[in-house]
Amino acid sequence: SDRAYVEGIVKKLKEQLAHGTTYGDRRGAAYGLAGVVKGLGITTLKNFAIMDSLKAYVEDKSDANAREGGILAFECFCDRLGKLFEPYVIHVLPLLLTCFGDSALQ
Repeated sequence: SDRAYVEGIVKKLKEQLAHGTTYGDRRGAAYGLAGVVKGLGITTLKNFAIMDSLKAYVEDKSDANAREGGILAFECFCDRLGKLFEPYVIHVLPLLLTCFGDSALQ
């Protein structure tokens, strides 16, 4: 029951992160997702496939809002999780380098 509840929240936040209509919607979803991960533990990233979703958002060439949402989530994870998120930075770095050249995100 608790897992289903958390799964629903994570799904809603990921949807808002990728398809939120305003910057504030996407930013708020990024903070919410970081809060869920901090509250439930770093294993939440794997248990709810959060990193896979964020990678897909950042690599989505057809939707700048999804790319921005993914980048915002990475920022919030680094800021809120600190050292707990450091092992994941290795996987995130190539995605970030690709986004630095994205003219739609500037």
